[in-house]
Amino acid sequence: DLRNATLINTDFYQSQMLDYAQLEKTYLQNAQVRDLLVTKQGQDIIFDRQDLRGVKLKDANLEYASFMGADLSHANLQDANLSGAKLVQTQLDGTDFTGATLTGAFIKDWNITTDTKFDEVRCKYVYMRLPTPDNLNQHRKPDNHQEVFALGEFGDFIKPIFDTLDLYHSQGIDPRAIAISFKQLAENHPEADLQIVGMEVRGEDKFLLRAKTAITADKSQLSAEYFATYNQLKALAEQEVKALIAEKDGRIA
Repeated sequence: DLRNATLINTDFYQSQMLDYAQLEKTYLQNAQVRDLLVTKQGQDIIFDRQDLRGVKLKDANLEYASFMGADLSHANLQDANLSGAKLVQTQLDGTDFTGATLTGAFIKDWNITTDTKFDEVRCKYVYMRLPTPDNLNQHRKPDNHQEVFALGEFGDFIKPIFDTLDLYHSQGIDPRAIAISFKQLAENHPEADLQIVGMEVRGEDKFLLRAKTAITADKSQLSAEYFATYNQLKALAEQEVKALIAEKDGRIA
């Protein structure tokens, strides 16, 4: 009986009779996930939006597998083959990629943290976005198609992304609310040392604000507080926003 069990880094390779166990409220209740953990063969299989927190997939073949929107936080992916895998918007807090192969993986908007491990990762190149019918540019890194990452270089390449707070906006972007919300967040958390390092318009109704933070900053808390303020401001009438600006003695250009 494994119902409600906490299964962190548990090895199910070549396990038998799991189909007869009681597996409710664990990642094992999904037959596709059970098969993956028992066989470690997940090539070309779609695991999008699956809750895979804490799974042990050491040495697994995950070539061209899709984990878009999945949660692989604290998963053991040591020496796994993730060549060409889709890790788009995948949650990877504390995930261990030590010795894994990531060549050709798609890593657009993946959520890595300072606890994500990239020691001795084998990766010649990655793609920063998925191609679309309107835009086939995959944003390969390194940019020069004649260059590849040497062994261990990918970890150095990806490291600067660790200490940034990425704030994604969609559905009726309000520049005024963005400016006020970020200013208030910076004032409330001087210890986070927030500094805007990038802004990117994505399509007609999507916007990314990227800010550098202190290594010790709690990005989850900062993001939640920022969007609580932002959503509140969006709901205010324009006159109320102007009054708030005047009260804080600031102006939005």
